[in-house]
Amino acid sequence: MDVFISVACYFIIVLLAVFLSSYKFRVRIRVDLSRNRRRDLQQSRETKISLAVIILIALLFVLYNVLVTKMNPSTTSDRRNYALNFYGIRASQSAGLTTVIKYLRHFSSNVESLFYVTTFLTMAITLLAYRIDPEATPSTLLFLFSSQYVFFSLECLKQAYANAFSALCLAFALRNEGRKDKVLSIVALILAIYFHHTGFFLIPILIMLRMRKTKKRVLWSFFALVILILFLEPLLLKIASIVAPYASLLATKIYQYIGDSSSEDVQTEGFLTFVKGFPFYVITLIGWLKRKSLVDKITNYDNYLFLSGVLCLAYLATIYNSWIYRFSYFFYLAEGAFFSLLIRNIKNPNNKTIIKYATLGVLSLLTFRFVLLMYMNFGGL
Repeated sequence: MDVFISVACYFIIVLLAVFLSSYKFRVRIRVDLSRNRRRDLQQSRETKISLAVIILIALLFVLYNVLVTKMNPSTTSDRRNYALNFYGIRASQSAGLTTVIKYLRHFSSNVESLFYVTTFLTMAITLLAYRIDPEATPSTLLFLFSSQYVFFSLECLKQAYANAFSALCLAFALRNEGRKDKVLSIVALILAIYFHHTGFFLIPILIMLRMRKTKKRVLWSFFALVILILFLEPLLLKIASIVAPYASLLATKIYQYIGDSSSEDVQTEGFLTFVKGFPFYVITLIGWLKRKSLVDKITNYDNYLFLSGVLCLAYLATIYNSWIYRFSYFFYLAEGAFFSLLIRNIKNPNNKTIIKYATLGVLSLLTFRFVLLMYMNFGGL
């Protein structure tokens, strides 16, 4: 019974969140029609989603966190580890999370406050990234919330902060309106690294986004991704050996997840995780097929296509270790924006319906399966 209450409440909150963002988006469209292009961009940013709505939606997800926490008050899995960190029994490996705990301990002695504050902050930062991303629409949020993105803020706290700051980093990089956006993108990247070591992998991605792209370069980048998959394990092990003297934690984590010395407890799900990437494979394939007709109409089209390819890479790389897919959550907001771009530009209604089922439909089913398994195996979220 609890699982159905949990799913129903989450569904209602997602509908409310998308409704609130849709209302603001309609206001933006009406305003844009009566202004020149330069003022369109400025006005769009101000009315796409207000800071008040960002706070409201973030609080709705906090309420959901409170609900599922009270339904299952026992600290299981990762939450048990964070409880040990919060009460000072064991130090966290995340400098960012340690800082959050340090300041939070001044106001609360209950670990639940850490869970709730994390959901609020990470969702607010993600929604701020949504506000900044020039191509994001309410369909982007529907795509994002159909995935397991929000649930990371309930269970995987370090990763949740890294996901949020990565989304912010990419949003600034995609908007790219002068030096200020470049600096802010780098700051967000540093904060992602501050919370989780996987943030280091954003550095080459950010560099690639700055490069001018042509059809040949995009094609070569996809070819390079295929080669990277084939040689990912020896490459990562080589990187680990090089960075070990300077970033020992990163090297340790690579050895933990890759190679003969990797821990057995992170070798989970295997082939199924590869299959979970199906919605993103579909989006990337359609993006490539539609490139010729859309690349000159949509700003940043090739950058969105590139990020979609990297997201697919994260799922394809699960042939080495299924936990690598967690890196993919860095790109979910940008992928949602790319999804909404493609849907808006597909004229055939039957094709549009099929694509929605193959992406949003599959994504939602996988999220429902995740919630169901959490209640079956652990008694709740």
